[in-house]
Amino acid sequence: MAAGDYVIRRNTSNTDTIPNAGSDLLALWDTAVASVGSISYSAGTFTLGETGKYLVLASDQAGTTDTTNNERLNWKMTLNLGGTELVEGYSTGYIRKNSGSQEFITSAAAIIDVASTTGSADELQVRLERIDNTTTSGREPDRIADRSGISILKLDDSWDYGRYTASNQATSGTDNAAVSVLDGTTEQDATFTRTGANVDVATSDLVLAVYSLKSESPTASGRTEFQGRLTQAGSALTGSWSQCYFRVTDNCDWGGMSAAVLIDPTSGDDIALEIVSRDSGGETFVGALQLVRLPAATKAIIVEATTGNMNVSGSNFTWDTLPYIDSDVFTHTAGQANLDVDSAGDYLALASLADTTSSGSSATRAVPAHGFRVNTTDLEHAGNSVYNRSSGTSDHSANAWGGVISGLSGGDSVYARGARIGTNSSTITNSAGAMSLIQLDSLFAAASQAVALNSVALSPAIGQGTVTPQTVGAHKIHIGVREPVDSIISTGLHGWWKMDEASGFPQDSSGNGNHFDGVWITPTYQQEGPLGSQSNSSGDLGIWQREGSPSAGFFTLSDGRTPGSDAADFSVACWAKIENMTVDSTDSHDPDVLILSTGTYGTNGFRFWFGANAGGATTDALMFHNMQDTAFNASVGAVYDFGASVDTLGWVHVAATHDFSTKEVKLYVDGALVETATLTTAITDAADAYDHHNAYRGAGGDATFDAVYSDLIFSTNILTAAQVAALYSGGTYTAPGVTGSLAIQQATVSFGSQSVGLNSLVL
Repeated sequence: MAAGDYVIRRNTSNTDTIPNAGSDLLALWDTAVASVGSISYSAGTFTLGETGKYLVLASDQAGTTDTTNNERLNWKMTLNLGGTELVEGYSTGYIRKNSGSQEFITSAAAIIDVASTTGSADELQVRLERIDNTTTSGREPDRIADRSGISILKLDDSWDYGRYTASNQATSGTDNAAVSVLDGTTEQDATFTRTGANVDVATSDLVLAVYSLKSESPTASGRTEFQGRLTQAGSALTGSWSQCYFRVTDNCDWGGMSAAVLIDPTSGDDIALEIVSRDSGGETFVGALQLVRLPAATKAIIVEATTGNMNVSGSNFTWDTLPYIDSDVFTHTAGQANLDVDSAGDYLALASLADTTSSGSSATRAVPAHGFRVNTTDLEHAGNSVYNRSSGTSDHSANAWGGVISGLSGGDSVYARGARIGTNSSTITNSAGAMSLIQLDSLFAAASQAVALNSVALSPAIGQGTVTPQTVGAHKIHIGVREPVDSIISTGLHGWWKMDEASGFPQDSSGNGNHFDGVWITPTYQQEGPLGSQSNSSGDLGIWQREGSPSAGFFTLSDGRTPGSDAADFSVACWAKIENMTVDSTDSHDPDVLILSTGTYGTNGFRFWFGANAGGATTDALMFHNMQDTAFNASVGAVYDFGASVDTLGWVHVAATHDFSTKEVKLYVDGALVETATLTTAITDAADAYDHHNAYRGAGGDATFDAVYSDLIFSTNILTAAQVAALYSGGTYTAPGVTGSLAIQQATVSFGSQSVGLNSLVL
């Protein structure tokens, strides 16, 4: 999976009833709209498949055909990640059956952080639960087919994030008063700094802001409403408003709201999350705000309006100002409704309309609703509505919605579309509306970065795209960004140890937390590595090197399988350089170097290793064996004879795959298949304890074997030949920088003790 992967689904047939309070309903999304990447869906559950940040935008419409006047219904829509209900994305729906207002659209916006892919930890659901105390059969709200949808977009974890919380913040008891609510920090990168309830933004790049507010502790009586908003540099941010409505009668007294908004900041601006109380208030809210600094190359448009009627049906909303536009991608004329895209592709759309200023435009029991339209086609997977009641000062309106729009063509027009619910058509005047579009191709383009040879920066940077490696002498030279292992292996990656630490134990970069638990001898690191290996942020390669007497590292691997019983398809790969495989003259055993091993000798598990004169090989060999077999030779495993001493080969990339159904083992060296063998017995999942050694045997601890490793990988899938080849080559190299070309003349590139002269290299 890669940043920019997404899935869009709709509900086109499900009409399940949202049950009475005390139980909830799993929302089903039965129709695929579009997808890129490997986010999977089954029976209401999305399996995200990779750790990191995701933007989630969902809308769900429900209603009742029962015409009993004055019936009140209230429910919540929540995101559930790994079995836990989130504050992020919390929203509520409200119906008061009057003037035909028997439907409502709830909308969720959230950035969620997936910490693990173990078990159900990466499974996302949308759940619906009633709050009101109405129990009369036939009056419950049902989901409405064809008017609900969800977009899930994988974000880039290398961006700067600020993630903040609000804990039990009391709202003002004064009509129309605002309270800033942030009081906690979950994550904060360099762009953002929270001081009290304000977050300083140290950039002029575009920022995506997503917030949620939730109250399940009602204290008010009668009618109360609250509006959420962001402020920028002390002023309310147009296009950031959302709303929830409380009616204590019939227990319709929980409220939630969320919104996503694109911000064009000035460096040094403060951002705050506020709740505005309408008609007294006093409820307590919890909440969350996520801020994301978008890349400088992001292409977007932001339009705003401070006029217009929110409560219309079948009309496109008109925008009167144009505060931000990248005119090479978008076209818009102030005073028009259409936002035109000039480049084909996928786009992220966000919108909000709000009546925030006065009660003069309020309506009695009106339900303005909105969504998006492309040309003349309404999009059913993104929308929202709001309940308006002319009573006291609880007579304002605000709704926010968003979604991914896929497959636009150059010249297409995108609109915010009115879709009023019910018969009340009284004017509700917008005073703080905005809409934005973001081009996804620009959002996830390769980041610009410096390119250097021999620590000398080169300028200008070369253009974006796939780089063809240049062969100079015996060496291939890449100038670009290597494809990460977790992109090459998008599913089933349960361990990835780069071994680029400066000290301490190797850490798991797969996101599954399978870090080395300890070592018998403290590892040392050196700045050396193969071309295909992964580099750390500084561009240097720190490789775990173990020297001298036998040593081992070990870790516990959690892969969701039952040790000793479950079928075990798996793959192991790594870079290795064996620097000394000399047989000790006092040792009756030949030396070996263990790449990875698990299980019990003579019982179960496997062993993947280098051996000197082992397994029937005449020289050094790469071997894979079932630990159930006590004889390590070609008849019970796979043996590849290097035909030379392995310590003369330098860096070697090795991989092994095991197919449980066929008992087939494949060995790869430097990306090429070199040996295929069929085991007598297939390997079941062994104990979860794994060992990784530089030397397994030696007389009296006197063995002097040096082994250096990089990018040790464990996958619960059978890697394809193409994946193994990509692990060896480094995958697809993407050139950084701006469009252009780079010519290198009279440069020297060093490979360890070797130097290669470049008289002329043009990319």
